[in-house]
Amino acid sequence: MPTSSSLSRTQLDQLAQLGAQARIQELQNEVSALKRLLGGGAMSAASSETHAPRRRRRGKLSAAGRAAISAAQKARWAALKKAHKQ
Repeated sequence: MPTSSSLSRTQLDQLAQLGAQARIQELQNEVSALKRLLGGGAMSAASSETHAPRRRRRGKLSAAGRAAISAAQKARWAALKKAHKQ
């Protein structure tokens, strides 16, 4: 390999650019390997950023269930009021 003093500025810039591109490719390969290991598949970073995070769905409560919760809470409030009056 030639020494840096024997290379022109243009040649040094070209070698630096080639080295940077090679390193970028190595890093991209490592990222895709890690994604495969973690179950991410071959999904690219751009496509994973466009998806919104999934929201947790809540279970639906029947009218009878809501009424039971309401009655229980009213009973608790009544007991609390009764305790404060005494």
